[in-house]
Amino acid sequence: MDVACLDFSKAFDTVSHNVLLQKLRKCGLDEWSVRWIENWLNGRAQRVVISGAESDWRPVTSGSPACCR
Repeated sequence: MDVACLDFSKAFDTVSHNVLLQKLRKCGLDEWSVRWIENWLNGRAQRVVISGAESDWRPVTSGSPACCR
């Protein structure tokens, strides 16, 4: 069994998910891998809470999720 933990957070903090996926396809990454990354990025939301006041949830469309922390 091989395991790889990839931390893209610093490299892609401001990159649009759509742009990143297009670039990966253009560089020749196989479609299965691109879809795996797309599924990892999709469906994420965030909000801000300051002194108990909460913003609305908004979809995350750029950057990469923190993992393995």
